[in-house]
Amino acid sequence: MMFPRRYGLIVTKVYAAYIKSMLNLCKIVPGVYITLNSMKLFSKKYKGIIFDLDGTLLDTIEDLTDSVNDVMQLYHFPQHDTKKCKMMVGNGFRKLITRALPEERQKDEQFVDEVLAQFAKAYHKRYLNKTVPYEGILQMVNELHKNGIQTAVNSNKRSDYTE
Repeated sequence: MMFPRRYGLIVTKVYAAYIKSMLNLCKIVPGVYITLNSMKLFSKKYKGIIFDLDGTLLDTIEDLTDSVNDVMQLYHFPQHDTKKCKMMVGNGFRKLITRALPEERQKDEQFVDEVLAQFAKAYHKRYLNKTVPYEGILQMVNELHKNGIQTAVNSNKRSDYTE
């Protein structure tokens, strides 16, 4: 579904979203900066911004990696480091688990279902252990709100993980 540009800016996968306090710049998407002082100009163009949650507002990779590795250990499969897990995320938990499994097990849908259920249990126990907002995100969202720009979050995660 396309989001009409006149209503807002859709922001996904901001890998290094942060505020450069010395320069008073707000990094909205890679390579695009908006000065906090000129936020009013931004608000004339956009009525709102929809953010993706994982990898945009929140750094969730450590909890995801730990949960994946719990399951890999349970089935005696090789574990993955954070860098490798970053390459596996996207398109939901099922894809993450499928990508984490050894290649010879990835096409066994029944097995993937079983491993996914174990992953869901592991992640539910720890999804807030190491998850944190990226540096500057809270300040950026506050500035957007102060300048009348509405924000929303879209995620493919269950609502209890996003509220």
